[in-house]
Amino acid sequence: MNKKELSEKYIEVMPLAMRMLKSYIRAESEVEISFPKYRILSEIQSGMHTVSSLAEVICVSRPAISKIIDSLVEENYIVRLPSKEDRRVVHLKISPAGKKVFKKVRKTASQKFVENLDDMKASELKVFMKSLECIEKFVNRKR
Repeated sequence: MNKKELSEKYIEVMPLAMRMLKSYIRAESEVEISFPKYRILSEIQSGMHTVSSLAEVICVSRPAISKIIDSLVEENYIVRLPSKEDRRVVHLKISPAGKKVFKKVRKTASQKFVENLDDMKASELKVFMKSLECIEKFVNRKR
């Protein structure tokens, strides 16, 4: 397999993986959180962000992400913290309630994912894990 084939496969598979994750999150009727909100909480829980940095990471416009962030603030899932260095900058931080709902959604999605792994052999699971670790390393290197 050459790099071009690998690139094409990555671009083909990653949207499918995101769609699968999105379906797991939507299937949870108890949790009232959309996939875009989950993605934002996921980014924020790993460290503080600004609206602009989130828009860039998630690949949406600043006005679009601002609307979702306003909703997350109203729901008390995130808080806005003014920067001490630059009063024009506002940092976003996940709240305790946001952490709780994020963990709940993540746990539910993980449980649904496990159900899909039941038909795989141990050797396939090992290769799958190695592949995911490789993707994680690649993605983190490019950030």
